[in-house]
Amino acid sequence: MRVDPRKVTVIYPGVEPHFRPVTDMATLDAVRSRYRLPPRFILHVGTLEPRKNLPRLIEAFHQFQVSSSKFQGKKPNLKLVLAGGKGWLYEGIFETVARFGLADAVHFPGFIDDADLPVLYSLADLFVYPSMYEGFGLPPLEAMACGTPVVASAASSLPEVVGDAGLLVPPTDVEALAGVMARALTDAALRAELRERGFAQARRFDWRASAERLVESYHLGKRELIP
Repeated sequence: MRVDPRKVTVIYPGVEPHFRPVTDMATLDAVRSRYRLPPRFILHVGTLEPRKNLPRLIEAFHQFQVSSSKFQGKKPNLKLVLAGGKGWLYEGIFETVARFGLADAVHFPGFIDDADLPVLYSLADLFVYPSMYEGFGLPPLEAMACGTPVVASAASSLPEVVGDAGLLVPPTDVEALAGVMARALTDAALRAELRERGFAQARRFDWRASAERLVESYHLGKRELIP
């Protein structure tokens, strides 16, 4: 069935206002302690399931560790935190951790309370979201709203969500993902630029604006129905 594009209105979801940088040290320390988070880490937030592409993220993290140790003579003091509950077919994620000997470097804090998510984003050095498919993809925007640089998949809806405020990489290219992660972690000027672009991008997704757009579309449709 073909639909006239003029009859289609796209209305984006919004980022909740509590997603903003958290700087209070007591709050940061409390959440770090509650989830036993390492001092420095790369973060992913989402259900542990195949479409999130986490085995490739784990492999890219391993490549990043190896390349950094070759350059600096030791592995970076940086962990990978995969936050979220177990979904379906999650076993391959843990098998990948074991295959690369990363049991001490990859942390699984489980489901994160929504009130703690802004703190988690604020604590992270980098947010990585290499998903194969998303209906929309709010976590990258939430991370941006909290001032965290973002690397995301150049697939599905994510390029539209992230825009030019994050670094995009093909989801199946592990080497490219490792390289982009290294760049986002080591280039201070780039990190500052991504932070400012991220704030601006996140502000585009506002619930009030979405509601106003929805009401506007209802009124438009009503006028078209009146003969």
